[in-house]
Amino acid sequence: MIPDSHAPKDCVFPRRKFLGNLAAAGIAGISNNACHTPESPRIQATMQLGSESIRRQFVMPKNLIYLNCGSLGPCPRTVVDATNDAWANLEHNPVNQAYGPLLRKMEKVRQNAADFLGCDLAELAFTRNATEAMNTIAQGILLKPGQRILTSDQEHPGGSICWEYFTQRIGVHIDKVKLRMPPSNTDEILRVIKAAITPQTTIISLSHVTYPTGIRMPIRQISDLARARKILFIVDGAQAPGMLPVNLHDLNCDAYAASAHKWMMAPKGTGLLYIHQRVRKQIQPLLLHNGPAAYTTATGTRDIPAIIGLGAAINFLKAIGVDSIEHHAMQLRQRLYHGLRTIAQVRIISPASGPLASPMLSISLRDFQPNAVAKTLKKKNNIVIKVASSPGFHGLRISPHLYNTSREIDILLAGLKEIINSPG
Repeated sequence: MIPDSHAPKDCVFPRRKFLGNLAAAGIAGISNNACHTPESPRIQATMQLGSESIRRQFVMPKNLIYLNCGSLGPCPRTVVDATNDAWANLEHNPVNQAYGPLLRKMEKVRQNAADFLGCDLAELAFTRNATEAMNTIAQGILLKPGQRILTSDQEHPGGSICWEYFTQRIGVHIDKVKLRMPPSNTDEILRVIKAAITPQTTIISLSHVTYPTGIRMPIRQISDLARARKILFIVDGAQAPGMLPVNLHDLNCDAYAASAHKWMMAPKGTGLLYIHQRVRKQIQPLLLHNGPAAYTTATGTRDIPAIIGLGAAINFLKAIGVDSIEHHAMQLRQRLYHGLRTIAQVRIISPASGPLASPMLSISLRDFQPNAVAKTLKKKNNIVIKVASSPGFHGLRISPHLYNTSREIDILLAGLKEIINSPG
């Protein structure tokens, strides 16, 4: 442990402030090292998720029911403090800090992120979001005319525009499999994908969790399928890390793109890019020409405070445990699922339960416009949810996280019933 009088001068944020914020949440067991390197012991959570002590860790108003971290997640106070303090440190002496203490901090964050995602440091780089990571992956592959990319009809535009770009620029082709809403089981998804593979299929590109309907895709099984056919498998992981445990080596995909500002609750404009060592010769993007370090001549100057804040977000998630977060969010999701089944005008688009279900849940409404419903819920109940669309679907998406409560789910259900049952 490092006494206060001997704390490193380049420490990004004050130790007492950080410990005080975590103590307010009831989190015990944090290392006394304010910088909290990846080697520090795991923080143990003593509070109940969804409790008032957890909610106090966020700057959101008490009366706001925020159920849309699938779009943008709120930063905990510790993340806001770490980001602001890093910014203040940077501006005291920009060159000295940016290429000295804070650069070293960014590398510690990268190691922390690699540990969090279950991969090697040499395989992980920073980006600004999952879209930039997907673009970087696509740009690093020497695509040729006539090659085919296999994807689905439920991909986010930010994860598929990279392939659309190369259809116009090079002449590759995109094949989209149609996923049922919801699929019946994992085998159904695997059958559909397998049937769509052609001799010209070079890449399979799919989401880990689909953005419109929250389907948790069988990534490991698809990885095995792709590897057996020597096809690159690229995963858009914008909706997974922070929502559920992610171990990239276990998933065994070739590349993975993640947004850290959704379920990981990191500063907006932070993301992560993973490329497995075995495909380095097949995927060589310009961004990684001089390696995956936080700063290289290929990356240029980074958003240093945001990356430092990303490290604080990872520490916050580790403090609580992603397994616990997933369990809590799934309990809320199942409460919502069963409540929605009692509303006749609601059609649930997401899987009921089991391996395909994730904390995100989507619905369509008979005889009601999703935009109008979302607007009314915000006005009357201060509830924030997402209006989501994909081929064959236009409805509402709800994404509960660790700060949400059963009471908030019940308020949402009551609000929906009131809208549907109101005359006119």
